[in-house]
Amino acid sequence: MEDGNGHRWTFRPALPPAPARRAADAGGGRGAEAVAPLAGTVAAVLVGAGQAVAPGDVLCVVHAMKMEHPVRADAAGVVAEVCAAPGAAVAAGEVLVRMEARAG
Repeated sequence: MEDGNGHRWTFRPALPPAPARRAADAGGGRGAEAVAPLAGTVAAVLVGAGQAVAPGDVLCVVHAMKMEHPVRADAAGVVAEVCAAPGAAVAAGEVLVRMEARAG
């Protein structure tokens, strides 16, 4: 796109929210880790340890860049550990929730 002053602008579609990252990708076991999509503040934690989750369930919400970014589970499992608390400052990629694969 070009404005009237000869400047050219290129627009790209926004990236989708960061899904939960497989622990196997990080050299871990059979679970998964939900990570912060951007640096920001944890607005809400919606799950607790031992809670079963389904793909797409919102695990927590990160407030960044004046927007709320839901962090969702990408697979069924059980919450093993909640690593962040509401109000905590988090870095991009920081682990918020660790999950274990659901037995069965």
